[in-house]
Amino acid sequence: MELVECRREGIGPPSKLRQWVDSRRESFRKRLIELDLIDATSIATDTPLIVYLDGRKNAEGEVVEPGWQQAIAARGTTSEHVARSVDRVRRILEGCDFIFWRDLVRPGAATDIEVFLGGLRTKGEIGGKTLNYYIREFKSFCRWLKESGRAPAPLSATSGADARPSDAPRS
Repeated sequence: MELVECRREGIGPPSKLRQWVDSRRESFRKRLIELDLIDATSIATDTPLIVYLDGRKNAEGEVVEPGWQQAIAARGTTSEHVARSVDRVRRILEGCDFIFWRDLVRPGAATDIEVFLGGLRTKGEIGGKTLNYYIREFKSFCRWLKESGRAPAPLSATSGADARPSDAPRS
C-alpha cells in the first residue's frame, strides 16, 4: 500500500521501502514495474556491479558504456590512482561476494564490508589508513552508481577505522 501511495503522489519510496524492493527477486520487481508501482530504472539493479565498475564491453573487449573506472579516469587522475581505486572496489565486491545492487542493500552488507576489511587488517595486508582508503573508494563507487542513475537508492554509509596499527594502545 505504501508503494501505491508513493506512486499516486509522484514521490519515490522512502529508503527502507526502496531497500526492501531492491532485495526482492527480479521477477517480483518486474511485476511491480508492470503494475507501475516502481519505475523501470530498478531493472538496472540486475546488471552485475563489476560491469558498472569496469564499463560494459563488446565482444572485442572495447568499452561501449563507460563505468566508474572511466569516470574517475576522466577527472584527470593518474592511471596509477585509477588502477588502485578500481582494485580496492573490486576487492571489496569479490571479497564480500557482492554481485548485484541488491547484494549491497541487503541487511548485513555494511557489516560484511567491515568484517572483510578488518580481516585484511588483522592479517597485516592493510593498515588503518589503507582501510579508510578502501572505504572512501567504495563509497565513491556507490555514490557514482546513484548519481549516474545506475542505482535506485543510496547505500548506507560504512564507517572508517582508526589509522593506528591494530596492536597499538588506544587512548
